[in-house]
Amino acid sequence: MPNPITRYLVNSSISYDLKMEVQVAMKTRHVVLLIVISLVCASLIGGCAPAEKQTGPAMVKEIDPGILEGYLSSGGLPNSLELVPPPPAQGSAAFALDQERSR
Repeated sequence: MPNPITRYLVNSSISYDLKMEVQVAMKTRHVVLLIVISLVCASLIGGCAPAEKQTGPAMVKEIDPGILEGYLSSGGLPNSLELVPPPPAQGSAAFALDQERSR
């Protein structure tokens, strides 16, 4: 069954160009509506996808009750004496600056 507006346009005395323009506008509106409906359906279907099962946190070994084992072992701890540079030599400009800042 033809659209009532299309039927009116075909039977009316308006110009052919205007009739075609209205028909194209109506088709465009239908295409846009179809695209919007398709996107809504796709997003609804995508939202229904099953989520991955999440696991709980891994158990951490305890050294003593309530004290968790760290990520470094005893042998892997950094030696702070190797990280910090030695003090400046006495009588040097760096030693004088160090003495002044410590006051």
